[in-house]
Amino acid sequence: MNTVTTEAFVARLYEKTVKSIIAGKNDSYIINELETEGLSQELARMLLKKSKSQIKRVRGKAYREVAVEYLLKGIGLIVLGAIITGITYSLARGGGVYVVTTGLFAGGGIYTIIGIGKFLSSF
Repeated sequence: MNTVTTEAFVARLYEKTVKSIIAGKNDSYIINELETEGLSQELARMLLKKSKSQIKRVRGKAYREVAVEYLLKGIGLIVLGAIITGITYSLARGGGVYVVTTGLFAGGGIYTIIGIGKFLSSF
């Protein structure tokens, strides 16, 4: 086999392995499938292990990215709520009415908690 053919072969087996893992196939099934493709059991186990590691890394990275989005939205809502509350409070000095943005605070708190949860589950 030349280099391009070998690389294409390995890429195809890697893709097949990842799809099998995502589909919920058990390790024995995947190893058997790789052996029918011409890999030794040892190489099949190595490819399976590497594929699982790669999936875990990618999944963790995706969870962290989503977590950061939630955290930024949550903090942004809390800050916006504080600004609006602060402005209306300063305008209401001397007995006027002011707005406390409880919805923004609550929404921001919920987004922040979800973001923290997603971040912690990414490891």
